[in-house]
Amino acid sequence: MNYKKENQLIEFKSDWRNEHLKIISAFANGDGGELLIGLDDKGKPVGLKNSAKLLEDIPNRIRNKLGIIPSVKLEKDKNKEIMRIGISPSQELPEPDFFEEYGVMKVVFYKDKFTEENLRKMGLNKRQIKAVMYVKEKGKITNETYQKICNIKKRQSSIDLKKLETEKILEKIGTTGRGTYYILKGQKRGKRGTKEAKKG
Repeated sequence: MNYKKENQLIEFKSDWRNEHLKIISAFANGDGGELLIGLDDKGKPVGLKNSAKLLEDIPNRIRNKLGIIPSVKLEKDKNKEIMRIGISPSQELPEPDFFEEYGVMKVVFYKDKFTEENLRKMGLNKRQIKAVMYVKEKGKITNETYQKICNIKKRQSSIDLKKLETEKILEKIGTTGRGTYYILKGQKRGKRGTKEAKKG
């Protein structure tokens, strides 16, 4: 079996290590990709130890740490087992944080991109963070509601919401008028939310 050379969508690793979650996080935040375990840097099969256990453990680790479900399967090449881990694109995971503690590098992964800490890192102000937290709780927000909860004028409210839309955090539903509202980017629009929005 011939494997393509490593590139931005394909990575080879000789064995599994938890630090490979960093690669999976990058794939999920980008165009997707595949991580092949059991190959050396040149794509030569070196095989896996305890492949059955890895096949059970790795998907659970990825799901528990990153909150995504990968495609994982075993292949055989020259009687050596290879694990192929496929990651779908556009999972929109937050970037991991890296810390050094007592000489040991630690990687912290986040399942929720829109935590207050991550929103601050993205450069949002307190009002905008308040808006995102409101949408996470209520499902949507209107310009009028944002003005009330932040005690600001319509002009400032429109500027703030436009920033959240430009940053692809919120998605505007509708064009103008009282029927316009904002939801989290990528959030599914249910019939209930649409009816509530029409009520204003």
